[in-house]
Amino acid sequence: MIMRELKQYIKERKHVQLDEVATHFNMAPSAIEGMLSLYVKKGKIREDKQPHCSGCTSCAKNEGSLFYSWVEK
Repeated sequence: MIMRELKQYIKERKHVQLDEVATHFNMAPSAIEGMLSLYVKKGKIREDKQPHCSGCTSCAKNEGSLFYSWVEK
């Protein structure tokens, strides 16, 4: 059931940070990352190391964070 909830969460938000997802589901980021890796392998989501934004420089605090984007059509 958590896999469907993860899928829906990312699908609705289009682009999320790993820590945000872990906080929402009250789980360790490593546990969330493991579950999301299944969707990455299936090509349904993409894992990024950079935030998708308009290009400002105020995101330095997110450097090194993982982001996930829904890509399935």
